[in-house]
Amino acid sequence: MLKSEKKSLIRFLLIYLGSTFLLFSIAAWIFYTSQKHYLLDQQRDALKFESAHIISTLRTLHKTYTPTLVYPVNPLLKSAIYDLSKTYIFGTDKPRELLTQEAYMAMTTKLYYLSKVEPYYLGAAFLLLSKELDKKPILELQKNIVWFLLGAGVFFALLGLFLGRLFIAPMRESIEKMNHFIQDATHELNTPISTILTNIEMLETFGKCEKSDELKTYRNCI
Repeated sequence: MLKSEKKSLIRFLLIYLGSTFLLFSIAAWIFYTSQKHYLLDQQRDALKFESAHIISTLRTLHKTYTPTLVYPVNPLLKSAIYDLSKTYIFGTDKPRELLTQEAYMAMTTKLYYLSKVEPYYLGAAFLLLSKELDKKPILELQKNIVWFLLGAGVFFALLGLFLGRLFIAPMRESIEKMNHFIQDATHELNTPISTILTNIEMLETFGKCEKSDELKTYRNCI
């Protein structure tokens, strides 16, 4: 491959692979963001379901009030109940300031879900559930996206190399035709030039002979 062909191929691959990588990176980021939100929503839905279960248990305790009330405990998550003034009453989680549901939804390091206890059961007006974020599906998602980008990168690199060779094929064909033309032209020019040079040598040789002998052949002159 000629130097000019290599330069053209490298420029084509840089433009092609650069634009392809940029587009795939944007698409992968959009896909990752949407899937991450989907996975977080699934875990929040589990908190929402558990919140409804605890509120139902509080309702049962309220209706069947006994001196020994047992707070519903789930070993997989933490919960706490607050009164109407948002003061901590009891729970398996430490007291914390209550935020809005939108603020809890924006958190990604740890999942929270805030529910209103309606009607007012056992002095509890709010129920806050918290759970450590399960990062395993998110890490698996990241791993799959990285492998996809690597596979796509190899595929499009090979495809770009193939397309690049097709791209420079007309240039190579033109260069080969030009080389053939130069070779043919050189060959055609070599014949008369060789004849002229031979005649010049003969004239120089005949110059050493008598004028009447100039028409003799080179062999007889010698």
